[in-house]
Amino acid sequence: MTEVKAEIEERFGFFPPFFAPALDRPAVLENLWQQTLRSYVGNRLPPLLLERAFAVLSRYCDVPYCVVCHSCALRPMGMSTQQILQLLDGPRGLPGADEAVAVLSAAPAGTPQWAQPGPVADAALRAVVSMFLRDSDRSRLAAALRRVLPAADVDELVLFLGYVTTCLEWVEAHPELSYEADLRAITHLGPMLAEDPALGDFFADYTHRRTVTLTGREAALTAQAEEAEQRFFLIFEHAPIGMVIVDLQGRFVRVNRALADMLGYEPTELQAMTFAEISHPDDVDTGSQAIQDLIAGRIEVFQQEKRYRCARGLWMWARVSAALLHTADGSPVHVITQIEDVTERHEHAEQLAAANAELRRSNQDLEEFAAIVAHDLNGPLTGILGHAALLAEELPGDTPASTRDLLTRITTVGGAMAVLINDLLAYARAGTETLQMQWVDVDALIGELLRDLKPHLDAAHAEVRVAPLGSVCAHPTQLRQVLANLITNAVKYTATDVTPIVEITAVEYDDDIIFTFADNGLGIPPDDTETIFHMFHRAHHDAAPGTGVGLAICQRIIERHGGTIWAEARPNGGSLFKIRLPRYPTGAAHRTECSPPPPAVRGISRPPNPLV
Repeated sequence: MTEVKAEIEERFGFFPPFFAPALDRPAVLENLWQQTLRSYVGNRLPPLLLERAFAVLSRYCDVPYCVVCHSCALRPMGMSTQQILQLLDGPRGLPGADEAVAVLSAAPAGTPQWAQPGPVADAALRAVVSMFLRDSDRSRLAAALRRVLPAADVDELVLFLGYVTTCLEWVEAHPELSYEADLRAITHLGPMLAEDPALGDFFADYTHRRTVTLTGREAALTAQAEEAEQRFFLIFEHAPIGMVIVDLQGRFVRVNRALADMLGYEPTELQAMTFAEISHPDDVDTGSQAIQDLIAGRIEVFQQEKRYRCARGLWMWARVSAALLHTADGSPVHVITQIEDVTERHEHAEQLAAANAELRRSNQDLEEFAAIVAHDLNGPLTGILGHAALLAEELPGDTPASTRDLLTRITTVGGAMAVLINDLLAYARAGTETLQMQWVDVDALIGELLRDLKPHLDAAHAEVRVAPLGSVCAHPTQLRQVLANLITNAVKYTATDVTPIVEITAVEYDDDIIFTFADNGLGIPPDDTETIFHMFHRAHHDAAPGTGVGLAICQRIIERHGGTIWAEARPNGGSLFKIRLPRYPTGAAHRTECSPPPPAVRGISRPPNPLV
């Protein structure tokens, strides 16, 4: 304590009475002194500006110590007694915030000379007073100051205001402090009173003047509060959603027209009710508990979707948001609640759930139908084809050629029907089979597929060129089916005098992979690039046998994987089939099944800006 007291005396040349109440509490004294050093003595703002602000702000203190001492400190800084009196007595009531904003708005931004005596410094001082009083203009004044003042000066000003607040509260806590024992007053007060006796009248009438100032401020604050309350209830009454104020027992205190219309009651009818009376029985306990949680401070905002009974007897789904209103001393007094009618959304959700259930039932029926088709059609068809083959073997040598031709037609048509049935089954399964997602090494999958297709490819003298393809998260069996279909189509739809060449490449992006199948086949007519994926559509009817179902199966599989497939005609003949697949298919379950991702595959093209 002795060291701190000595440091204070050395700095000021005396020991200000301000610190005296803390002499028997070393920690408090040290704290006060460190705040004084940082925010006042060591503040980088001009001392004259700080003293002027301190003197003006001290007018709002119950004890005259600060206003007298800091007024006296202005005299050795060059201010005359008349200027000091004008500073203290000039801004009656609330400071002129509008004028301060106007001056600051016209000043250059970030000017370091703002604190020099003049209009800008005066406007800044008025702004500081309004900020200190925390009136309704505080935010716009702070914005104007931040525009004009350098950022470092704003920080210093904020620290200074905090220090002044601490000083005034400290002095009010120790009203015994007397400016008569302060060296500043001892040295300068007498000469100042001699220069202008009106200053003595100001100090003598200090209590009355402060009362007038505070009364004016309180009146202004009261007017602002009344205006704010009027604005609030104007918004409350005309809000497009329901709003209600309830007491802590859940009784309605005030109801707006939107809620009354929503529920079909008159506001006066609702004000005689409670939330519990119109709430669905299953929602009553939750609402009551929420109010208790709000009152206890366990939650700040309560949100819930619940049901209310309307006057016409129907239930209305509502989204409810509630928060607690407090009195000035922080005591909970009311709960304000916003209520939005979401019945239509709930009805749509129920309709969507019903439609999804119907879709699942339809898919199940489709699977069952597929099984029936497999059993009831494939079985008899197999019998027909088998008997036709036996009949062909048993025909005598002199059987007419027309008879043999009819038998051949039976076999051919039956075989085509068998292919069509199998394709339809494959199409149905492609849309209903559960996707068992896993990381698929596409390079390995293509290698395995080409080994299985080798007899077919060799018979057509086809060449398949494969670039590195990487990995993708997919259902391996269905992905193989797509790849096989595209390769065999490319070979099948090639002119008989042309050696089929199929090139398979991949381009990898951050979230997607695009596989491209390029061929030198018959190509695709421009009008068929989209319809080629429709069921039973065939671009080249006479080029090769088929059912027109294969590409529809491919599209169904790729879209279920969250991807897309499309076709393009090559400029010099042939066609391009492209598949875009996400590395991670949409849906949390798919992501779980496919994590973690495999290491990056070497050799895959990765353009920096995908525009495909």
